[in-house]
Amino acid sequence: MSRYANKRMHVRTAGGQFRKPTMQDVGIGGVCPTCRHFLLRHYDGDPRDAHPDPRRFRYRCFTCEPETEAEQALAAEIAISKPKPRTIFDVLKASEK
Repeated sequence: MSRYANKRMHVRTAGGQFRKPTMQDVGIGGVCPTCRHFLLRHYDGDPRDAHPDPRRFRYRCFTCEPETEAEQALAAEIAISKPKPRTIFDVLKASEK
């Protein structure tokens, strides 16, 4: 999959011919039969895994099946462990010293 200069996607089949992109190309797996919201691709394992298991990917409706407390705690732990990006103010403060 690649993009044209105007940001539209174009996808080639195995034979090299172009085809229209589908919802699955961008990670949308369809529509939830219960609430009619999009089903999005989700990984049920630890996102920090070096080698994610392809069997743990599935389509999930985040309206009918919201994130659990364990998933929210893991996301918060990952966000805390990431280094804070430098801002322009950090650069200016370092130049004052």
